[in-house]
Amino acid sequence: MLRSYLATLNSFLVRLSPWQIWVLATLEVAVIFAADHLTGYEISVALLYLVPVATASWYAGSRASVSISVIAGISWFGADISAGH
Repeated sequence: MLRSYLATLNSFLVRLSPWQIWVLATLEVAVIFAADHLTGYEISVALLYLVPVATASWYAGSRASVSISVIAGISWFGADISAGH
C-alpha cells in the first residue's frame, strides 16, 4: 500500500516543471513554519524542514534545493524567535 502511494506521488512529481516543484516546496515550508510556530519551542519539528529540501533537490535540481534550504533556514529561525526561544 505504501509502495503504491509513493509510486503515485512520484509519477505526479515527475510531471511537474522545476518551477512548480519550487513553488510546491515553498508551500511545504510555509505549512511546516505554521506548525512550528503553533507548537512553540517545546516540540521540535525541525526535521520536517528536510522534506521540502529533499523534494526540491530530487525533482528540481541544485539551484532550487539551495534556495529552499535558505528559505527553510530562515523560516526555522523565525519560528524559534517568534516562539520566544
